[in-house]
Amino acid sequence: MQVQSESRSLLHNAAFGADGIAIFFWDFRNANYLLFQKCETFLGRRHVKARDAFDIHLLLSRGAQLDKTLRPHLEDLMAMKELAKESVEARIEAITAKLCTVELRPVLPL
Repeated sequence: MQVQSESRSLLHNAAFGADGIAIFFWDFRNANYLLFQKCETFLGRRHVKARDAFDIHLLLSRGAQLDKTLRPHLEDLMAMKELAKESVEARIEAITAKLCTVELRPVLPL
């Protein structure tokens, strides 16, 4: 069975196997925009979330990138929120193994 849907500007197809497990196939023409949205969320939250960092890592590992069109928008967001490079680095460093274990355990397979 094939299902196609659009979710947050990322088109994906899902094929369901005999065991009922869905396998997703992502259309990366829009994955770059999803990466931009995830970066916005990561930078905009009051407290960092491991899930945001995981999603960013996953998208980057699958080839998504902030292209020359999206990068300036992210830089504008950082300027508007007055986020210095050090602040962004501190947010990244706040993603510890302990935080990932606590927040991601319920959503990742063992």
